[in-house]
Amino acid sequence: MIRAELIEHRLTLPVATFIVSEVMKAKSRKLLDYPDQTRGSKLAAEVRKRANGLSPKQRAEYFRKGMAMIYGGDGTKEASRA
Repeated sequence: MIRAELIEHRLTLPVATFIVSEVMKAKSRKLLDYPDQTRGSKLAAEVRKRANGLSPKQRAEYFRKGMAMIYGGDGTKEASRA
């Protein structure tokens, strides 16, 4: 079926392949004009800076609280061994 369409439009297989590859390249091009710093990147740098100053005990406590927020519960139960 594809060959019939190529013949109908008088395209050879190499020409059709080239056209398809150029179309795919155009779709995959990304905008590369990003700013060096954004509000989010500044905030992320500040969070990393603060997190690096935590003790292992503080990290464990924040991790426990975060997991409780995500999965619910108060974190006092033991993990099930199912």
